[in-house]
Amino acid sequence: MSHGGGGDESGSHTYHKKTFRPGSICHYCGEHVWVSGYTCKVCRFVTHEKCMGDVTTACTSVAPVLVKDPVAHRWGERQKFKRTFCNVCRKRMDESLGYRCEVCKYYVHATCNQFCVQDCKRVATYNPYIPGEELGVQLHHWREGNLKPSSKCAVCKNVCSSQECLVSLRCAWCCKTVHSSCRQFLDISCDFGALKR
Repeated sequence: MSHGGGGDESGSHTYHKKTFRPGSICHYCGEHVWVSGYTCKVCRFVTHEKCMGDVTTACTSVAPVLVKDPVAHRWGERQKFKRTFCNVCRKRMDESLGYRCEVCKYYVHATCNQFCVQDCKRVATYNPYIPGEELGVQLHHWREGNLKPSSKCAVCKNVCSSQECLVSLRCAWCCKTVHSSCRQFLDISCDFGALKR
């Protein structure tokens, strides 16, 4: 069964129904998936049936082709990262060597590096050819998961981090964190946070 996230078929996941063990988390809303839910056959994205239509995170199989103006990551040294998840395969990185982008904090296993999305944050703040910038605003640059344990949602003020899976979003510019389900209630323009000064 194929369902697109947020009505966008270009970023669609290929979901199949699955019975989950207790403790599984929906990667969209961050709540527990009790007994049955859906998982993407390609990228392992887990979701409730009720959340499937709202998912905006593109499947990693199509995400690279959705980037209109690729920007390469700046990888640090190859090492092990504890309590961190790969942004490509969504698996824990605890026992494997991997890389972290020193600019946008995108994490990948060494074996997943060739499949990463080249969407590191840009250093230029205005480009009239990028959607949203024709409005004269800088959009947030969202990075999924790997949030600090104390991260709070900028909208609902509840904790939005998880040690169990990639869940919630962090803007690489202003560092605001938000539940994926709360993002629609946040202003689309980024104020750059501490970088504004």
